[in-house]
Amino acid sequence: MQINSWDRRFPLLRVAASSDTTLQPTAKSCAFCQPVIFDVGPHGTRAMPLDQPASTKELTARYELLLSSLRYAVHELPAGVLYGKDGATEKQCSELIADLHEFERLCRTLNREHRAFIEGCSWHFEHYPHYLGRRRHFRSYQEYVEGRNGPLRVEG
Repeated sequence: MQINSWDRRFPLLRVAASSDTTLQPTAKSCAFCQPVIFDVGPHGTRAMPLDQPASTKELTARYELLLSSLRYAVHELPAGVLYGKDGATEKQCSELIADLHEFERLCRTLNREHRAFIEGCSWHFEHYPHYLGRRRHFRSYQEYVEGRNGPLRVEG
């Protein structure tokens, strides 16, 4: 299983993967299959089944990676939701929602409190695709958010 969007969303991983350095794998859970571990190496990202639960160090690394990714996605609010260097599409918002759900599970596992951040991200990741389909009716995403009493900023 290869994750194609990582090159775009995490360009530093792509650069590091092409060098001779070895990167630490990070854990990712899937709602429909057993947990997998993602290993970034010279041939890209590979998923391997986990025979045992991930260590706290691996979970913390994945938590920090997801937190950074999610913060980046919402840092331009109220202009819009980002995915890589561009605005997110409907499909990419679905990927962000999946990442957010994984982040929420990791927060529970690691006893980290990010309830307001998760709720704010969730609101934008769910509403942004709706806005994209109807953007001709609004001057900006900020107007769309204000009209629905959504959060203009998400801090986390």
